[in-house]
Amino acid sequence: MTLLPFLIVIVVVLGIYTLVHRMIVRGEDRRTLRDLGGRPSLYAYIANIVMIVAIAVLTFSELDKDIKFWAMLGIVALFALAQALLERRYLPNTRRHIATLLSFGILLALFAAYMAWNPLP
Repeated sequence: MTLLPFLIVIVVVLGIYTLVHRMIVRGEDRRTLRDLGGRPSLYAYIANIVMIVAIAVLTFSELDKDIKFWAMLGIVALFALAQALLERRYLPNTRRHIATLLSFGILLALFAAYMAWNPLP
């Protein structure tokens, strides 16, 4: 199995994420959690670190490939939800949380299509 289809999916996901955020979040709404500093920035960094550590631990665990895949997808889902909730709370007048949830929904659809086309061995 080659990594090329997976890399293509990753590039498409990143492109769609950028496009969705540029289309939905406009003008002064382009602030991010990191632009606010203080607690919101700290919470965003903590969420990123927890997600990276959890995925790294799952990567090197001895679990079945299917279980690893679904666990990692669940971790990413929880991260997207936490990110959207933080954006909703600390950036209430922006539409950034909507863009985050929409981007995650598109990511799920693309990975479902990828898994249907190229299932795990």
